[in-house]
Amino acid sequence: MSTPGRPEGEGTPVHAAVQQAPLRPGTAPALQYVLRLGDTCLIHAQRLAEWCGRAPVLEEDIALANIALDHIGQARALLTLAGTLEGRGRDEDTLAFLRSEREYCNVTMLEAACAGIPTVGTLVGHVADWHPDRAVGVPIGDSPALAGAILSLLRDSDRRERIAANARQWALAHDADWTANRFETLYDTVIRA
Repeated sequence: MSTPGRPEGEGTPVHAAVQQAPLRPGTAPALQYVLRLGDTCLIHAQRLAEWCGRAPVLEEDIALANIALDHIGQARALLTLAGTLEGRGRDEDTLAFLRSEREYCNVTMLEAACAGIPTVGTLVGHVADWHPDRAVGVPIGDSPALAGAILSLLRDSDRRERIAANARQWALAHDADWTANRFETLYDTVIRA
């Protein structure tokens, strides 16, 4: 079954799709994948940086700041690669700070899926890709719909368990080995280009 907004043949070579890809989640698998990783690193760095000056022990504070800086470095590398794949002349700063909210996504949802926790959110990133079988999505900016979807899922245990199981199955199938394979394929594609 294909995912809305994602081209058929996700496992096929991506170089042709990458060359023509507009920057929009779901259009070019390699670009989308690299953006998700870059966005995840950027979000993690920002969240860790919020702890600077608040850790109970100075050594922990310094360690968290250093980890945040490592994530920033990873985000820069990934977003630079995304800019290259996109081919529109945008650098990591443009991709990090000048995209619309609808273009951002990260892999934190995968952690919830692996734990068997269903996700309800706005139709962006993984939520948009996974809706309606592996997540529940609502329109952006519709707070009443978001609250209603959460309550509906809480009240319907069969649906909640089905969505959680589907998400968990997908997340476990797309594990670290799958991720490493995708990176190798992506690097091979970029090197050949």
